[in-house]
Amino acid sequence: MTQFDIHVFMAGVRREAGELHLPRRSLRLIWHLLQLQGEVFLKIAYIQLLGREPDPAAVEGYQTRSRYTLGRLIIILSLLISPEQTRIPHWLRRGIAWLRG
Repeated sequence: MTQFDIHVFMAGVRREAGELHLPRRSLRLIWHLLQLQGEVFLKIAYIQLLGREPDPAAVEGYQTRSRYTLGRLIIILSLLISPEQTRIPHWLRRGIAWLRG
């Protein structure tokens, strides 16, 4: 099994984002969030994506997953499509539509 390489992944995201005309600041936010780990990652991701601090249950539930880049990416996507999200960012809506074909 091949190891997940964040640099290769983000290069693919940047290439595809260019095709979708996604805002570069959204990609920068995801890139910066992926560089963080643990409670710092969770706190900043919640503040940036949901506008609030994570509750203790979220910290406990996501703590292990936030140690790994792929886990952090899953958390970010979960927050972006959360029912708590007041609106799905336009760039994500276009990305989801593109992925669905």
